[in-house]
Amino acid sequence: KYDLIELFSAAAAHPKITIVDMRHYGASKTKTIAIISPVLEDKLRKAILLGKRAIIFVNKKGYASACYCQKCGYVLRCSRCSTRFVFHFEEKKLICNSCGLKKDLITICPECSAHYIRYMGIGIEKVISQLALIFPALKICRLDKEHQTVPNDFQILVATEMLFHQEQIIEAEIIALLDIDSMMQIVNFMANEKLYALLYRCRNRAKEAIVLQTRMAAQYQRK
Repeated sequence: KYDLIELFSAAAAHPKITIVDMRHYGASKTKTIAIISPVLEDKLRKAILLGKRAIIFVNKKGYASACYCQKCGYVLRCSRCSTRFVFHFEEKKLICNSCGLKKDLITICPECSAHYIRYMGIGIEKVISQLALIFPALKICRLDKEHQTVPNDFQILVATEMLFHQEQIIEAEIIALLDIDSMMQIVNFMANEKLYALLYRCRNRAKEAIVLQTRMAAQYQRK
């Protein structure tokens, strides 16, 4: 038995996709890597002035994704499962996102005893921190496992994958995806499919535009 399944609208307008090559925006004078590109910042400013909303998707918890020694290169890992510790600014702790083990912040490297502990990578807390500096007057909200209540009057929502697990569908005129290149670096033969599924779900929630910040621009231009 065969049934005809019709798409809701083949001619429906899809959001415009902008690919931002982050290789053009290296370290600033303060030696910090740009998280919000000038292209995305400009789009956010114009959208907010018109009373529109934006969602920033970054599927990483905490503030920094790794803690390491700048002298010897030692990376602090969980003693239970060997996963890298993530620095959570809100709790002021190093937390393993796999098993939940918590550890106090360290100032001395356990490998070489040097005082060169640094934090690298980005997480949802760092993104919110930078957005607050750029847009101090805006209502910036957070959506992750620890913060699941989203007010209706948000202007910018910074969200992890919890965005897709809410009872109410949250939409915005602009959706920006940060640091999604890490999904391509996972040793998984379905990495491409998972990335495409993520982009498809974001497309269904973006009313006007999608911004992809990447250092692998050619990878997405071929899609």
